[in-house]
Amino acid sequence: MITADQKDKIIEMWEQGMSGSQIGDNLNLTRNSVIGFVNRLKRSGHVFKRDEKDQHKKRVIEERKIREEKFAQKNKEIISTTPPKNIPVEKIPVLPTRFGGIELVDLKRTSCRFIISGEDSVTRYCGDEQNRGAYCEYHYKICYYPARGNLEKLVSSHSR
Repeated sequence: MITADQKDKIIEMWEQGMSGSQIGDNLNLTRNSVIGFVNRLKRSGHVFKRDEKDQHKKRVIEERKIREEKFAQKNKEIISTTPPKNIPVEKIPVLPTRFGGIELVDLKRTSCRFIISGEDSVTRYCGDEQNRGAYCEYHYKICYYPARGNLEKLVSSHSR
């Protein structure tokens, strides 16, 4: 419960431009109780002397500056280092165009569905006989690899 003395102090501090959190800290109240009291006063017709929008803008600007300064201090090393300007850019090698394969309309239920070329207007698929899943044995080995546990078992069994 807010006492009469606290109510007077809340009104005084609010008109000075203090935030609800600051007032709550000074009077050992929660921010929500201060804001709730101020809102009830406004609804009952009380007019405060402070321009809340300007006060709010000032607080936001001040808090933003403080956050930016803290961020700059924390990340001083990262911000101060500039990357070198002449970084060599490696080109991605162009994969050779493979000839052969089949088009989508020619795929059968048992045809390998690995795409071997798709740069041109028609996408072409491997088309060999499926061994596992949707791929032939060669393309299955490219697309899938055993889980680490199984891979370790395979390596240990071959090293014996």
